Amino acid sequence: MSRRAPSWIKLKCQQRQEFVIGGFTDPQGSRTGFGALLLGVFDAQGALQHAGNVGTGFNTKTLAGIKKKLDVIAQEKSPFAAASGIEGRPH
Repeated sequence: MSRRAPSWIKLKCQQRQEFVIGGFTDPQGSRTGFGALLLGVFDAQGALQHAGNVGTGFNTKTLAGIKKKLDVIAQEKSPFAAASGIEGRPH
């Protein structure tokens, strides 16, 4: 049995953060639905800032269901204050 190095600590995250879904990317390869959801948080001035993407944990049925809902509410203009740095052909 191997031991963890003293510099490695396992702890439970107690802080929480809520995110807004501000868009999505196209799927790649054999994936269907969408590639990743684009997440954002509101800054002190009320502008939506891109916080990152999430694309794991979805099965094929969930991808299709979420994509159907996203298509209904999709907008032409990005809700993010600055869309730079968002990769993967954002919608």
